[in-house]
Amino acid sequence: MLRQVTIVGIMFFAMFCVLVSQASAAPLDFLINVKLEQYQIELGQKPVVFGTVTDNVMRPVPDTKVKITFGANSATVTTDSDGRFRQEFPEQTMPGIFKVNVFAHQDGKKGFGEASLRISKQLTTFSDLYYNSKMANSTDQKKSDPYESLKIKNYERFLKEKNKIFQKQLDIEAKKIALQEKKTLQAKD
Repeated sequence: MLRQVTIVGIMFFAMFCVLVSQASAAPLDFLINVKLEQYQIELGQKPVVFGTVTDNVMRPVPDTKVKITFGANSATVTTDSDGRFRQEFPEQTMPGIFKVNVFAHQDGKKGFGEASLRISKQLTTFSDLYYNSKMANSTDQKKSDPYESLKIKNYERFLKEKNKIFQKQLDIEAKKIALQEKKTLQAKD
């Protein structure tokens, strides 16, 4: 009996804590869609952060102060009439993976969004690392490995395929940008 009373008491206390925490937690007033022109850049390149601020029914929120931070970088911009913001940061000199945090506020209302940015000495993929390590190890074994020429041909084929995929991605991004600019021009007319 005492055990049941204790369990009921604990459950009541837990429910009370949940209700109090939900009552005190205010929902965000703005939805922030954060994007980067490139989610992975090399040292010396300039990251560009852009996005939109909308209300809870997806209407753009103009003239909103937006603070963008990542690492030691920060900037404050204002959204345009369509709720869009954009900020180009200086050339980066420190490698790492950074969370890009975006805070928006206007008239006591607020919002938050985030993205990830990777800054490295050289752009790499898992496949790059795999093939580069295999090729480095195989140069020492050229004479003892009868399949060396096959490995080199596969590596060259891999590089060609990777370049094709990269070019397709660039073409897709260019089409997206052109479409977005076309929509912007149509909206202004």
